[in-house]
Amino acid sequence: MTVVIDTPDGIEAFRMLSIYGRLKLEMKGLRFRINTFSAVRRELNLPPRTPRAKVLAAWEAKMTEKGVKFS
Repeated sequence: MTVVIDTPDGIEAFRMLSIYGRLKLEMKGLRFRINTFSAVRRELNLPPRTPRAKVLAAWEAKMTEKGVKFS
């Protein structure tokens, strides 16, 4: 089954969910070439030394604010 996301809101929701998944995987120890936590800290204007749990909580708050559901 193919799913096409072609609205700006849908694309943004997919982007936020994929970043959320990457954050959760990095919390468990998986490493990516580009550090997702650093990218999210820059996007949310958080200080560089912000703990990972707070970055994840801030991203969850942004997703909730935008109306993106996650589990």
